[in-house]
Amino acid sequence: MIQWLLVLQVFSSPGHATLIGPRDALWIRSLVHTEFQDTLWIRPDSTVSLPYLGEIKLAPMPVKVWRDTLNHLYARYFTDPAIDVLPLRVVYVFGDVKRPGRYFLPVGSGVVEALALAGGPNVYANLKGATLRRGEHLQRLNLQAILQGDQPDLELQSGDVVFVPQKSFIFRITNFQTLVALASLAWSVYLTFWRR
Repeated sequence: MIQWLLVLQVFSSPGHATLIGPRDALWIRSLVHTEFQDTLWIRPDSTVSLPYLGEIKLAPMPVKVWRDTLNHLYARYFTDPAIDVLPLRVVYVFGDVKRPGRYFLPVGSGVVEALALAGGPNVYANLKGATLRRGEHLQRLNLQAILQGDQPDLELQSGDVVFVPQKSFIFRITNFQTLVALASLAWSVYLTFWRR
């Protein structure tokens, strides 16, 4: 919980000008009414479903304006709403990772954070062959170099899709025991079918 509060302080500062719009998300909470908190996804048509308020269409705006707008709207339902807002990016991680799916990341997060939320790569993940799809643009990623610090991490935007492929079968034969087992199997097949 402390990590979220620190992030909230950074992102909810009055001068933070990050625009939050379609396909982004917001984590909102009341500082006074602690039971009031929710994660809201802003749909592509700029509508959002707000608790108590229903469907509202809002233009892309900075975090401070979102916070002020929500405090104004919720003043009808709470004496002192004291709504705070954390902007989130909605990204997708698929492929050979432990928990593929959709993730909400604080603005400024990169591929490393997304990969960590997805549980990290599986044993046979091809870290050098990963891709990042941003709209129609497809970019190759060398996650191994990024994780080792040899390349800078890439900041993700809402709608980004990170795909981690699996290594091909040939590259998965990495230890001697696997090689011996495959050779033994091949020899058995040879003796059974072709040596007759």
